[in-house]
Amino acid sequence: MVLWLKRNEARWAGRRVLHFAPDASIQGLLRLKAGSYIGADIVEAPGCQVLDIECLALEAGCVDVIVCSHVLEHVDDRKALAELRRVLAPEGVALIMVPVIHGWPLSYENPDATSAADRLQHFGQDDHLRFYGDDIDDRIVAAGFTLNKYTAQEPDCQHYGLIRGDTLYVATL
Repeated sequence: MVLWLKRNEARWAGRRVLHFAPDASIQGLLRLKAGSYIGADIVEAPGCQVLDIECLALEAGCVDVIVCSHVLEHVDDRKALAELRRVLAPEGVALIMVPVIHGWPLSYENPDATSAADRLQHFGQDDHLRFYGDDIDDRIVAAGFTLNKYTAQEPDCQHYGLIRGDTLYVATL
């Protein structure tokens, strides 16, 4: 994500940025160069607005850039993606990262896994709702986005310490 932001600064610097579950390293970069910045989380956190990604209390088309890293696996992703599309301005960009098991054609979801112990067993983390498969592309496109993907590969992995195969989903209207 950080590498894409650095290489594509002209696409986001000076613009209105909405950043979900902000992590410190990306938050610092975005706050420094964004025209306006909203950090958002489902719970109260320093420097963040409390916003529910499934039902955003924001006007349609009010942000130019959305950063959503490792959030969709925790929520109803169809509702969340629809909301991201709704609040994104024309010509905007949504940067999405989720854990994906490339090679699985379909995401694994189990509505019977409702307890923390069940989710840990089924999804490897007690607050995840799914393991994404390659159909993540279809889910993003079904929400009304055009999709480009950037997958970490050499020489960037060695040079920047990226995880080989990690994919950044760049969704536009």
